[in-house]
Amino acid sequence: MRRCLTILLVLAAGAGISHALPAQDSGTMITVYNQNLALVRQVRSIPVEKGDFSYRFVDVAAKIDPTSVSLEALSGPPLTILEQNYAYDLINSEKVLQKSIGLPITFFEKDNTGEKRFEGTLLAVSGGRPVIRTKEGIYIGTPSRFLLPKLPPGLIMKPTLLWMLRGRERGTEKAALSYLTGGMNWKANYVLSLAPGDRKVNLTGWVTVDNQCGVTFQDARLKLLAGDVHRAAERRPPMRLMTKAMAESAPQFKEHALFEYHLYTLQRPTTLQNNETKQIELVSAPDVPVKKVYIYDGANMLGRSSYYYGSRSSRDLGVPSNTKVDVRLEFKNNKASHLGIPLPAGTVRVFKNDTDGTAQFIGEDSIDHTPKDEMVRIKLGEAFDIVGQRKETSFHVVSYGHVYDDSFEITLRNHKDEAVEVRVAEVLYRWSNWKIIAKSDPYQKVDAQTIVFPVKVPANGEKKVTYTVQYSW
Repeated sequence: MRRCLTILLVLAAGAGISHALPAQDSGTMITVYNQNLALVRQVRSIPVEKGDFSYRFVDVAAKIDPTSVSLEALSGPPLTILEQNYAYDLINSEKVLQKSIGLPITFFEKDNTGEKRFEGTLLAVSGGRPVIRTKEGIYIGTPSRFLLPKLPPGLIMKPTLLWMLRGRERGTEKAALSYLTGGMNWKANYVLSLAPGDRKVNLTGWVTVDNQCGVTFQDARLKLLAGDVHRAAERRPPMRLMTKAMAESAPQFKEHALFEYHLYTLQRPTTLQNNETKQIELVSAPDVPVKKVYIYDGANMLGRSSYYYGSRSSRDLGVPSNTKVDVRLEFKNNKASHLGIPLPAGTVRVFKNDTDGTAQFIGEDSIDHTPKDEMVRIKLGEAFDIVGQRKETSFHVVSYGHVYDDSFEITLRNHKDEAVEVRVAEVLYRWSNWKIIAKSDPYQKVDAQTIVFPVKVPANGEKKVTYTVQYSW
């Protein structure tokens, strides 16, 4: 009968270790979260003794959470875990010297004639500076090197779980060791190649897996979980991978929903080396229809959702003008666009070929987790040849402290040789009770605080938009 035994206590190490696990067995599965967290599950063969026995599990992650460790017996009688110790005090030169206090030691010193050898007993060491009793007296100095006949006992070469187990009968059993570890992360990165005419892009999505947990996982089954998983309280530059021509190929990851998240499973084993960043293609979609959008926010108020209670009757509120016009790309994450899969949060980088065919970087933005059939909006930068100007033309007090009329004129100048459409966004920031009492162009009400005038600006020409809003409170 299978039984999952979760370790709740981390106790001191038990008796001497009677068995040691091979470094690599079989059945390793890694689920990496985009929160510097991974779930490791490894199937291992354990030589079991009848009664109480100790066991050493080597090659576990250096950043393991010991309180998350569990052992699931897959064959044979259940195992009982009596004690656990996580040994992570790994070997280094300072620890070797500390463990050698009281032992004979050979050391060397350099002078103008070469290197001289001395012998003695190590009495103390601090910061690599030893105190050694020699035939000539007490030596205190900084030797060029030390020589020990053997390593002192009690040193750990790899992060290790030391377990005291209880078996019902002697034999070999298969068991699944699972634990959470820090030091592993993943993120999505997307490369968009914009086609001539700015109406289509070739999209390639990559996952970047970063392993800094202190151990290598050989031929592991890799799963990536996208979503915001809550945890109890206690985002290195990616490589650019891009191809000129995009060939149709089978997806490397298979996606499915898991609870309120999405899980991406790599359809082949992969090796995750320690201190390595690995990139694997997640999605590829040619000829994704996109729309280039110009947005002018003359008052720099987009994204702000509060009203200015203290100064709402001030004429100077919102008067400073921004001249920059944002340029963005929009596309829908649906099957018609050759997509239609949940896109994990990540960075989108956009490139376009110049006149000699060289791909040039033209902007980047971050996107949040995007479900299928939702819009993806990417800000690339600010248009060079389109300029905006916004000014207040009138501020009229209809009833002091109760009703105010505010009038504006927005001018857009287009220096391109082709007409463009610009979305003029105006945030009505004085108060929630408002109405447009005069306008030069139709507008769209986006939300309770924002209106947008979609206007056409002629080639090498300009367009003016005027409106008056009346606030009352």
